[in-house]
Amino acid sequence: MAITINGSGGVTGLTALPDSAMSSGSIIQVQHTMVTSVSSFTVSATNTLYPITALDTAITSTIANSKFIMSGQVYSELNGDDAEWGYVVGRSVSGTETYFARGDASGNRHRYTRVMDVGYRGSDNSSTASCSTIPCLVDSPNVSAGTTLTYRINLNSSGGTPSWTFYLNQSVDDYANVWYTDRGVSYITVMEVAP
Repeated sequence: MAITINGSGGVTGLTALPDSAMSSGSIIQVQHTMVTSVSSFTVSATNTLYPITALDTAITSTIANSKFIMSGQVYSELNGDDAEWGYVVGRSVSGTETYFARGDASGNRHRYTRVMDVGYRGSDNSSTASCSTIPCLVDSPNVSAGTTLTYRINLNSSGGTPSWTFYLNQSVDDYANVWYTDRGVSYITVMEVAP
C-alpha cells in the first residue's frame, strides 16, 4: 500500500480499521457519570428496588455482542439501620431493566449485588455516611451494535419500618459549620470491551 503526504500535510492511502478488527478484550469506549452534588429521595416500602437515577450511565454499543465492565461507588446515609440495606445493579435496554449481578433466588431471601457498608451506629447514626463500592462486574448482554444500554445502581431495604430518606453524597445531618458532617462523591463507570 502506498501512503502519500500531499503539500498541505494531508495523508492518502490509509484505510481505517473497522470496529470488528479490535482485538478481543480491547477497551473500545468508556462512559462515566460522577455526581458530586447532594440529593435525596423517600423510600416508602421494604423489599422494593429504588433506582439512584442521578448515577444512571448510558453507553451505546459499537460492536455486536460486546461485553461491558461496570463499576461504581455510592456515598450515602439513610435515617435507618445500614445493616438492613443493599444495592442491586441493573442494565436497562429500551425501558426493560435486567439485574445481571445478584444472588440466586432462594425462598424469601433478599438478593443483592452487595450490602451497604455499615457506618458507626452508636450515638453517631445521622452524621457518618457510608461509602459502598462495587468493583468491576462483567456483563454480557449480547446486543447488536448501536444499542443504548443504561447502567444503574438500585437501593433496597430488607426490613425495618418505612418510610426513610436516602441521602446521596451527604450524611443525614448536614450542618455547614461543624466538623462531624461531610460530603462525598458517587459514580458509575462503564467500559465497552471487544468480544
